[in-house]
Amino acid sequence: MKNKIWMILAITAIMLFQSGSAIALSDEQQGYISQNCGSLRQSLKQLQHADSRTRVYLGSTYEVLYTDFMSPMNKRLTSLGRTAEELSRAKSEFETTRADFNDTFIRYQISLENLISIDCTREPDDFYTHLEITRNQRGDLSELTSKMKELSRSYLDNAAGLGATL
Repeated sequence: MKNKIWMILAITAIMLFQSGSAIALSDEQQGYISQNCGSLRQSLKQLQHADSRTRVYLGSTYEVLYTDFMSPMNKRLTSLGRTAEELSRAKSEFETTRADFNDTFIRYQISLENLISIDCTREPDDFYTHLEITRNQRGDLSELTSKMKELSRSYLDNAAGLGATL
């Protein structure tokens, strides 16, 4: 248990270094990565598994919200001769952001898989460089997830407000 805590702290410390291409690691940092390579890779595999489950959950939630709520709602409003520009805009932006989320997640998964495949015992610098790239992509996913949440909330609030006027 104590080793896992140290491993999590180590990964966090490595991830907190400044972003950028080709950051020169000290001999101590290279040694740490090399010595803990197996544990680092195992932690990344666990992260990969957890992220895959989260992606399935979020992806299906976004799909249901879009296909079973937003699209039918907008079609119904159109058939009633009502215009709801805010709902149309939110639906369109939601669709675009959902596609971005899917594409970004695929790129992130490929990057994470490539990171896990690096022999960090022999190539700690390469491992760290790929870690930075993967970390940035995961950050992009987090931003997209937040944006999806905001768009969903906006759509639901506007739909509720519209319902009060019908």
